[in-house]
Amino acid sequence: MRTDSSALSPVASSEELAGFLTRAAAYGRELERTKGRVRVVRIEDQAARNRIGSICVAVLSGPARARLETASATDSALCRAVLVSAETAVKQATHHPDLTLDEYLCLREVIEHGELSVKDGRLVFFHQTGSGRLYRAIVKAGAEKQVLLVTFHRARPRDRRAARRASKQTPQGVAHGGARHPAEA
Repeated sequence: MRTDSSALSPVASSEELAGFLTRAAAYGRELERTKGRVRVVRIEDQAARNRIGSICVAVLSGPARARLETASATDSALCRAVLVSAETAVKQATHHPDLTLDEYLCLREVIEHGELSVKDGRLVFFHQTGSGRLYRAIVKAGAEKQVLLVTFHRARPRDRRAARRASKQTPQGVAHGGARHPAEA
């Protein structure tokens, strides 16, 4: 599913997300086979970038978008759709191969209901899902008013505590209106 950053993109279905992640993982394996361990993914091949595409995984709330605009010193309104670029998908496949499709399907919940803090001009979301796992997702303002996922992975409670201390934020619940999981108290 290709996304249009100028409009509010629909969040991808599980089938679309599975296909997207499969294409990214295949390209990541090809990169590792030809170049060894890849630290920074830059897809120079436009055909490969088009084949993988980008996908919408969540929608930022208005207050979260406003915080990102302020934190990143963006001079114009950002799109609310959170996109995963081809490069980020390949990086995720090579750096976090342990994440399953079911975990990626939690990404929307993490962003839309997670505890929010700001670090280095980026939004950091922590959320403990119903399964009890704690996740961290980081998004940034990109070119052309896009909101881009930087990373998504499992987190430890101490990671969340450190983020709270760093942003001097008290855990008052989600800064942008979601409901907190009772285990997050």
